[in-house]
Amino acid sequence: MPHLDNQSLAQLIAQLADANNDVARKAGDALVAARSSVVPGLLAAVAPAAIPVRRRLMFLLGEIGRREAATAHDMLPILSAHLDDADWKVRRNAAIALGKLQHRPTLPALKQRLTIETDTQVRTSLILSLGQVAQPSDQDVLADVLLTTEAEKIAAQKVADRLVAQSQAIPAIDTESMLSPAIKSELWCRKGVAALVQQECAAHGMPTQVIAPDRIRLAQTLSFGQMLTIRTALFPVLVVELPNDPSSPALLGAQFAATHVASEMRRLTQSEAVSYRMTFDNAALSQQTRSQWIAEFASATHGLINRASGYSWEIMVRSTPKALVFAARPASVVDQRFAYRKSMLPAALHPTLAAAAVQLVPGHADDIVVDPFCGSGTLLAERAMYAPYKRLIGFDHHLDAIQAARINLEGLPNVSLHKTSFKALAKRQNVSLIITNPPYGQRVANRKHARVLHNELDSLAAMVLRPGGTLIVFRPPNFPDPEQLTVIERRRIDAGGLHVDLIVAQKST
Repeated sequence: MPHLDNQSLAQLIAQLADANNDVARKAGDALVAARSSVVPGLLAAVAPAAIPVRRRLMFLLGEIGRREAATAHDMLPILSAHLDDADWKVRRNAAIALGKLQHRPTLPALKQRLTIETDTQVRTSLILSLGQVAQPSDQDVLADVLLTTEAEKIAAQKVADRLVAQSQAIPAIDTESMLSPAIKSELWCRKGVAALVQQECAAHGMPTQVIAPDRIRLAQTLSFGQMLTIRTALFPVLVVELPNDPSSPALLGAQFAATHVASEMRRLTQSEAVSYRMTFDNAALSQQTRSQWIAEFASATHGLINRASGYSWEIMVRSTPKALVFAARPASVVDQRFAYRKSMLPAALHPTLAAAAVQLVPGHADDIVVDPFCGSGTLLAERAMYAPYKRLIGFDHHLDAIQAARINLEGLPNVSLHKTSFKALAKRQNVSLIITNPPYGQRVANRKHARVLHNELDSLAAMVLRPGGTLIVFRPPNFPDPEQLTVIERRRIDAGGLHVDLIVAQKST
């Protein structure tokens, strides 16, 4: 690793404040590369640093500590103290850094901050970091925490699952054996994406039938492993429909235990104990409490064990006008489709939606692809997975987004990422594809501001796209079509509780 003298170290720390992001980024990269030799200087620089530099220093300390564990001990007091910084991004970066260091003694500081933190993004980062520093004996670490947002609940579930996995060996699921021909197997997806999942299945030689806007039934016998190659689907499930009478949970439990789905769960679980967790939509159980209903159901499932944690399967119950749909999916199978997502941001686009978007137009080896709101790089990563390209370019005006994208896109050739406004798109030319997920919902000031942003994006796209080039964009419902482009497709989809339009528009040749 390179050794820096005091003068070089001081210069690099000063460059962290540079308004030119490329200068600041290169300085940060050089400091991380120097590792333990620069830690004392970085720690000394924190107190007098301006807010933007403190943000970067928190991130850099976490990166160095992650790479060289011996340095972590010296960092802990400074990072813990900055959990109380006045700037929310400093607090968030300090929390993330402590998670990377994975030192259990920092658990009380993280927990204490979580009890008083009001910023939702910081709270989510604190929860995830608690999961990184906690040990199996700390499984109740979040038991007394009030989870207020969906992101917090998802993060808490990840923590719980991680701690359970550490504390006990969860039986593996056989994903390579072909499923029984008697089984109905489906791919579930976000609403509005079913037709795109069907197209991807067809490209893989898998005949399917669309059952609902978020359900696709396979018409041939496959394995879970084969179904997990479809990038646009959330997950594969085994499905059985039972009478829509939730008033008799014990009877339904006995009926379910006798189905082909239950038999397949037993066959594929590499253990005598077949455990599951049950989830359901509210409509299915409008008259009874969940815990009572599940307890009665589980009392009759003969050999299937209901658990709140440490389970191998998840059984999802969905109410339809004609039946209760019971769908079982392996909970202990590691999904490798999106393994590139090593660094994530709040409100990031779900990778299955990114996969659906990139598959809307054919890819070519000479494509120049730009995402002017790249976030953590999910759309660019999925485009790289889908087809050859000449260059991938990402813009984002948030430094943490660019840093996350660099991690997620590491190893891909011909990628350039820039901390800048989406308006830098004007400097590009001959672009084949602009594919992006601009801010909407709570990430913009108001609907009028969002319209202005999208109008500017449309004008820039019309200017820089090559003839025949394409704009693929997620935007709020019923926004006007791009005026200077021809809309080829507009579909309404569910983006994690928000309805958005996925639009494909083309520049005339």
